[in-house]
Amino acid sequence: MGWEELVAKKRKALAELIPEKWRIPADKLPVDSQHSVISYPETSGKESCFLPIGAVLYVKTNVPQSVMVCETINNIVGRTLNPYNRLLSCGGSSGGETALIALHGSPIGVGTDIGGSIRTPAAFNGLWGIRPSHGRMPFAGVRSSMDGQETVHSVCGPIAHRAEDLAYFMKAILEQEPWDYDPKVIEIPWREEKYNEGKTGKKIFGVTTVNG
Repeated sequence: MGWEELVAKKRKALAELIPEKWRIPADKLPVDSQHSVISYPETSGKESCFLPIGAVLYVKTNVPQSVMVCETINNIVGRTLNPYNRLLSCGGSSGGETALIALHGSPIGVGTDIGGSIRTPAAFNGLWGIRPSHGRMPFAGVRSSMDGQETVHSVCGPIAHRAEDLAYFMKAILEQEPWDYDPKVIEIPWREEKYNEGKTGKKIFGVTTVNG
């Protein structure tokens, strides 16, 4: 038996261990996303939550080499520019995703953020983005900039043209009970009353005056 047959046998054995409701239909494979989901998209809590609610994963967007930079350029795809002014940057590191959304190539997208990789390109492209707290959105199976790093966490978050779309996304994902797919997600459902309080309550902003 060659290595390809061994791989196929192992893949089948592993797939049979995955609960039926967690599986992605065969016609949805292969999953190819900004986050380079490996081998089994079923192992990604993100894709497993998206597909049951009608998401269509259709394009791979650009990210900068080494990821942690407020720019989007690499030696494979090249530089992604600001769709409103090609003399300017689209930001980063989720710059490819925000450029696509700004051009209305996608109604909503997902980026990852540690220190601004959703928020910075969203601002550069006139969009809305949110960096959820760690443990709020599923992250299992997403390629991180530093595997095994457990101190400063990267998180997945939505990017869209309207704040209401961000709320719609967050609610839709949490209604899928993502803690069943990713054990690091805290079991807190969407709370409509808290969302409504935030729309009418006092706004709070923080400003850092020291860089370092």
